[in-house]
Amino acid sequence: LPGASLLIMHKGKVIDQRAYGVCEIDPARPFQTDTICWIASLTKPFTATAAMKLVEQGKLQLDEPIEKYLPQFSQLSTVAGTRHPVTVRQLMSHSSGIPAAVPLRESFFFTQRWYDRSLAEVVDAIAKRPLDFAPGTEVHYSNAAPYVLGRIIEVTSGKPFDEFLLEEVFEPLHLTDTGFFVPAEKVNRSAVVYRRQSNTLSVFCRWDPQWKVRMTMPDGGLFSTPADIARFANSFLAHGPGVLSQD
Repeated sequence: LPGASLLIMHKGKVIDQRAYGVCEIDPARPFQTDTICWIASLTKPFTATAAMKLVEQGKLQLDEPIEKYLPQFSQLSTVAGTRHPVTVRQLMSHSSGIPAAVPLRESFFFTQRWYDRSLAEVVDAIAKRPLDFAPGTEVHYSNAAPYVLGRIIEVTSGKPFDEFLLEEVFEPLHLTDTGFFVPAEKVNRSAVVYRRQSNTLSVFCRWDPQWKVRMTMPDGGLFSTPADIARFANSFLAHGPGVLSQD
């Protein structure tokens, strides 16, 4: 682990914040408390929050089958051929039966080719695959299910997924360093992401300001900072300013 940052918040106030190591190995750049990091699957709670905003607005129902919003899922079935509807709630709780892997996505996916794809394109591919199990009978972590949820958010809100998150979550909570891309003026604050394979350390993501982002990855596309993540987490506590009602 080349570097890391730490933030401790108590009752809505930051009481300690530290950074360790480097955010890039060569050339060495020290990790700072405001270094922007790829937050990977921490994106999923943001996706779920956006969906719950639509529930509060009466545009989305947790226990409705997803085919109500995306008709291409009307024939979902297991490998055995038994048809099963999947609900929005099951998408959010990893109990949908939708396979874990994201179709069309390569192992090293921080490329312009992947960013050129759309949620609709990936979701159509997901709809063609059989379920791993009958929905609601098991819990298996799925990276693909959030894509379906993200597309439902687009369809029900009438806005691109990233735009809805910006207006309903990022801006109300003043998450100024959170988004699906790193602005050119902030690239020097971004951490390089490394991946170790067969004892070899390789670059998984070094943000390229030339990338044009169409694919927003509801399962793990966000970049953020500890301060923004803390504000987001605090929004769910009674003393925090929230984007969802306490009910």
